[in-house]
Amino acid sequence: MRLTERIRYQRPAQQIERLRNRAERANEQLVSGARVLRPSDDPGATLRIRALERRYARLEQHERGADVAEARLLRSDASLSEAHDTLGRVHELTIQGLNASLSPQDAENIALEIEGLRDHLLSLANTRVEGRALFGGDGAATPYDAALGFQGDTGALRLEVGEGLRLEASLPGGAAFGDGTPATVDLFANLNDLAAAIRGRLEGPMQDAFEVLEAGQEQLNTARGRLGIALETLGQARAVNEALRARLPSEISDLKDADFTAVVADLSLTDNALQATLATSSRLMSGATLLDFLR
Repeated sequence: MRLTERIRYQRPAQQIERLRNRAERANEQLVSGARVLRPSDDPGATLRIRALERRYARLEQHERGADVAEARLLRSDASLSEAHDTLGRVHELTIQGLNASLSPQDAENIALEIEGLRDHLLSLANTRVEGRALFGGDGAATPYDAALGFQGDTGALRLEVGEGLRLEASLPGGAAFGDGTPATVDLFANLNDLAAAIRGRLEGPMQDAFEVLEAGQEQLNTARGRLGIALETLGQARAVNEALRARLPSEISDLKDADFTAVVADLSLTDNALQATLATSSRLMSGATLLDFLR
């Protein structure tokens, strides 16, 4: 068969193969519902789909982090609210203790109540959520020991709650109750000083300790304000996560899923083209002789 004759008969066969492959792919799309069946179908879309799916999977991790952070922040705020009320009572007792006409027994009773409030404050400072201390920093140690010394660290637990957002899920250790350094008010030492001064009827030390107490109350207020900012940031992160949770599946679907109307239309066109090509090929072959193939 001469070269021109061979090409004449090969071209329809090649076209038939292409059309059959195209029809087969369209049928696979209809059955699977996917536009991209294999990476080679659309390498760019495949990379984008994988990136979006990884991003969507990270949302679950962010939500778990947000749940833990919210539990810790809310419990921290509740504990500090109770601590604030406790110091408020100490404030009232100190004012009573400054009364010069106070009897020794009354002074002793006030000192004992302040010491009881100090012990309650200690239990609040050592509050734990799921086995981890709230006010001990980034570590797991009990923040304050029986001798009222700070045993934690001044770090803060950070959790990933959103894309590129690591939120402080705790206050820096010692920020609320004191870390044993001059940078913070040691509330336990302060209450010890108040109890001793009132018990001993020492007006000067009482006045000094009272001023420190008010600074300690302000320290608690500042800590609660910091928690409020963290909770607000967490709420914003949750809103972004929810928006992504609603949007990403649609973006993935647009890239990955087949357009059934378009696929059916393409399959119909492909089938028509295939039938026409088969008919043309049949006519060509019917006009050929054995000599055409032997040339």
